[in-house]
Amino acid sequence: MQIRLLPASLSAFFIVVFLMSHDVRAQSHPTSLKGDAALQEHVPSQPTAGKKEVEEAFGFQRRLLRGLETIDAVIKNWARTARLANVRKDPDALAISYGCEALMEIERDSAGRADSLLKHAMPLFKYKDSKSYFLVALAQLESKRSFYDQSFRYYSEILSNFDSLDALKDITFYSESGYAPYAYGIDAALHIANLGRSLPELQKPAIELLEAAANKHPIDALGLMSLTALKHLDSMHVADYSFRIEQLISRKPELRKASDKFELQFAENK
Repeated sequence: MQIRLLPASLSAFFIVVFLMSHDVRAQSHPTSLKGDAALQEHVPSQPTAGKKEVEEAFGFQRRLLRGLETIDAVIKNWARTARLANVRKDPDALAISYGCEALMEIERDSAGRADSLLKHAMPLFKYKDSKSYFLVALAQLESKRSFYDQSFRYYSEILSNFDSLDALKDITFYSESGYAPYAYGIDAALHIANLGRSLPELQKPAIELLEAAANKHPIDALGLMSLTALKHLDSMHVADYSFRIEQLISRKPELRKASDKFELQFAENK
């Protein structure tokens, strides 16, 4: 059987590993927004028996880097991990198992199976750091499958509840951007605006979501992206958004390069 190396998915996989195991010793606290009210911010520093089983499964998946396993073998191992008693006792570990199996299903073009696994995982997550990447993956998958209402819903959840994640600061892929904690929120804002531009029925809710994000983040990169998205989405108030963008940049000059990058992203999506 041919062995496939998966540089893109394995990069994502290492992000998942990092977020799951990130040792943040600050006290966890629930988010305030309905829908994710039960989620705590950070994974505890001491792994449960279920998380140890998941870590072993991650070790097995790393064999893909050396061409020692197939995608099918990794998928079967994640399915086996999800059936283990210790994993089933830990909803967060079970959710991660389902999510990782789903990522591998995406790699073998089994979008329907991946969709089912990710949706099964979503209500099981207990920690924002665990859930965040899988929620992003689900939003992207729904968009690729042309389930735009579902994609909009998941991107809305990311923008509202996962708008800032400290764990992303320590991942080089994000930290080099200069606005790492807001990376998922910025990406969600871009997708929400593009969906609002493409589908008239989503324009109004998109404007409302982006305005709320801009107000919540008045002087950071996510606020800047939200205002940029609004400028390209709400043609009736372009001058107002342009003024607010310049006002934000005057307070945070270091965001000028980010502003140029955000504008380019919208130009590429016309």
